[in-house]
This record gives sequence, C-alpha cells and structure tokens, in this order.
Amino acid sequence: MKKISIVIPAYNEEKAIGHTLKEINDTLKNINIDYEIIVIDNNSIDRTGDIAKDLGAHVILEKRQHSLSFLLLHLSTDYFL
Repeated sequence: MKKISIVIPAYNEEKAIGHTLKEINDTLKNINIDYEIIVIDNNSIDRTGDIAKDLGAHVILEKRQHSLSFLLLHLSTDYFL
C-alpha cells in the first residue's frame, strides 16, 4: 500500500490547527489510506506546534518563514499533498 504525506505550513494557528488535524484524520481514517501529517511550524509564537504534536502530527520547526523546499528531506512517503 502506498503512503501519502499531508503537509501543512502553519504560523500562529493555535485556534485552527486542532480542528484542521481532526478533520483530516477523520476523513482519511474513514477511507483507509496510509498517511502521515507533517506540520511545518514557521516559528510560531503561540502553541501551534504543541497542539499539532499532541494530535499526532510530525512537527518540523522552520525558523525561516516561507521556506518549504527543505521539506523533501523529511518525506518518507510515495506522495505528498
């Protein structure tokens, strides 16, 4: 079975990240897809990264905002969205 990565760049999203991750998890579990969620925390000053980690996402702290090209080094899946 192929695996996909869902990549979410986030900056100060503590109010929305929990709902977003729950919706993604609920949707993908219902259709039986092997997946991982990666949250790129763009140096948030709120609890975005902590909330994402608590909900099972792999969190990568990126101190340089708007720089996502490094993300390919962290993928271990066949596809990413």
